[in-house]
Amino acid sequence: MTMTRLCRAAATSCLVGLLTSGGAAAQGVDPADNAVVRMGPLAWTPSLSIPSFGYDTNIFNEARAPRRDFTANVQPAVDAWLRLGRVRVTVREQLNLMYFRRYASERALNNSTTVTGRVDFVWGSPHASATFLRTKDRADARIDTRATIRSRPTSAGIDFHLGRSVDVDLEATANHIAFDGRSSFGNTSLSSALDRDSRGYRGTIRYAVTPPTTLSLRVARQEEEFSIPSPQDNVTLRVIPGIALSADALISGDLQVGWLSFDPSDPATYLA
Repeated sequence: MTMTRLCRAAATSCLVGLLTSGGAAAQGVDPADNAVVRMGPLAWTPSLSIPSFGYDTNIFNEARAPRRDFTANVQPAVDAWLRLGRVRVTVREQLNLMYFRRYASERALNNSTTVTGRVDFVWGSPHASATFLRTKDRADARIDTRATIRSRPTSAGIDFHLGRSVDVDLEATANHIAFDGRSSFGNTSLSSALDRDSRGYRGTIRYAVTPPTTLSLRVARQEEEFSIPSPQDNVTLRVIPGIALSADALISGDLQVGWLSFDPSDPATYLA
C-alpha cells in the first residue's frame, strides 16, 4: 500500500456549521463552580470515560484476511482550576490506555497535559495556553501504522473589551509535530515525511446586538512548514462570520458561514 494524498491542490469552499440548543446553555458558566473537590482557591474534578470497548474486526485495516481482536479504550482525567484574584489557571491531565488482548504491539499509553492561564482586567484579558501531547496512534485515515507522535501546541493572545457591546480577541498559535524516528509506512519514514511546524494568527470581533444575540467575525491565517523542504508546505486562510443566540433566546445556538482558501507551495502534490 502507498501513501495517498486526499487533499486538493487549492480550494475555496463554503464552511457551514449549525449547532442548535444545548451548547449555548453552558455559556457563561464557570466549570470550577461545579468542581467535585474544593480547597480554598483550588478546585478539581476527576473523571473516567471508556470511549470504546469490544471487538475490532480489522485491527490493521487489511483488505484481505483481516485480523480481529478485543480492544478497550480507557481515559482517566483530572481537570483543575486555580483562582488567585484576577488570575485564572486551568490544568487538564488525561491518560488514554489503548488495550489490545492479542496484538500487544498495538497497545499504548497516551498522555495529554494542557495548561491555560488568563488575567482578567477591566480593559481586557491576556491569555496563554500550552499542551504537551504524546500518542501512539494512526496519524490519519490514510496511514495504517500506529506511530508515536509528539505535539506541542501553544497559543497566546489578548481579549480586548471595547465598551459593553464589542470584544476583540487577537491570538497567535504555534505547534511542532514530531513522529518517532523508527516509525515507517511502507518504505517511507513518517518522521522525514510528516514532521512539521505550524504558525497561526487569528482575530475575532464580537458585537452584542442585543443581550441574547451576538454577531461575530473571525479571520485566521495558518502556515504549515515541513521539517524537510517539501511541496506539502501550505498556507490556509479562513474568514468566518457568525451569529450566536444565548440560552435566553427563543432559539439558542450558533450559526457560522465562512470562506476558506488553501494554498500549497506545489499544487500538483495534492492532485496526485
